Amino acid sequence: MLESLYEKMIERKDQIQEEFDSLHEDINPEKIDKSFEPHTFEKTIQDKTFISTDGSHNSKKYLDGILYAVGAVTLLSRPDESIMEESEEADVRTYTATNLEGFNQYISTYMEILELKNTLKSLKNNENTIDYILIDGSLRGQLHHFNVNNELNQHIKTVLLSIIKKFEKKLDDNSFDVELDYYNNIGYIKQQVIQKAKESNDEELSDFKYENFEDEIQNYYTGLELLACITHLINNYSEKIVCISKTSRTNKLFDEKIPDSAVLEYFTTESGYTIPAVTDNKKLVRPLSQNRFTSLEYPLYNDKILNYHYITLFARLENKKHVIKIEIPLKNKDNVSKILDNIVNVLDDLYSCSINGYPYILKKVHDNVVITNKFMDRMEMVYELKNKPKGREVLSY
Repeated sequence: MLESLYEKMIERKDQIQEEFDSLHEDINPEKIDKSFEPHTFEKTIQDKTFISTDGSHNSKKYLDGILYAVGAVTLLSRPDESIMEESEEADVRTYTATNLEGFNQYISTYMEILELKNTLKSLKNNENTIDYILIDGSLRGQLHHFNVNNELNQHIKTVLLSIIKKFEKKLDDNSFDVELDYYNNIGYIKQQVIQKAKESNDEELSDFKYENFEDEIQNYYTGLELLACITHLINNYSEKIVCISKTSRTNKLFDEKIPDSAVLEYFTTESGYTIPAVTDNKKLVRPLSQNRFTSLEYPLYNDKILNYHYITLFARLENKKHVIKIEIPLKNKDNVSKILDNIVNVLDDLYSCSINGYPYILKKVHDNVVITNKFMDRMEMVYELKNKPKGREVLSY
């Protein structure tokens, strides 16, 4: 196998190079010049306060279950001070091995919730002193890819929606725990769901057993918690939020065969930014079949979310450095003009806290939070799970 792969690698060399070259050979540089505004950012002294949060997760998969670790860290950067850790939260638990797709969705959502709740806790503890909230990725992307669970019985969904209202109040009062709310209220959630199932005349719930639906209930409630955290952050702090993507794959700006960020990487080298675009939050659309789609509503805050607007642009903060995508979410259109007028100042502030064209606090928080394979190996030893069957032992002799 390996020998034939080497042969194919040599055989395909010219073809592969030509295919990559063809991806951007027809791009018109004049179209880029119309959208890209060269600008030299000169603010070298940081005079604003930034916070940034990142998360990580890792797991060990066994034949009978999954051991996982998840965590998030928030760092704080003040002018003339060293970057310091503001808050952190982590958890170690198990998950069923019978639903890997469900686990992947769940662990990603859990990490995102820890990131958001760490951020919110830091904001509450430093009220009115934070100028910028730097988020790695896109809040709009999280909302766009939100998992709408339509498999749970509607009576059960109604119970979970009523319980999440209590969590909303905790967010307002700053009385929430950073850990998943499901685990903090698992006994109450179970009791309420079972009671509703007993009271219901729905035949689907006639022989209801909580343990048979626990994964679905947990995933649905966790999704509600994610929506509550995102909307609380945008509704209360939108003008401080700057989302930054290193590897954006969108191509709406130039409408080429490669991402917009790649177009700018290949055809520009100087610092500057693209003309900001303002977009709204589209309805959730999911495929029914190859050519059929359906629109869905968010189970919470649907009208509020659809009223959100986003200012998006690409920027290179330093000559010959990496292009980043910037997204500023707004709870409505009221302050769009004000932020557009101030966009260069925002970029200057980002430049003031950057090294090699990228905000240093974002790099540092990413490095600090990584849950390594070495840590998972150590945890496996502590729990005496080293010899637990994984199903791949047959390949080890």
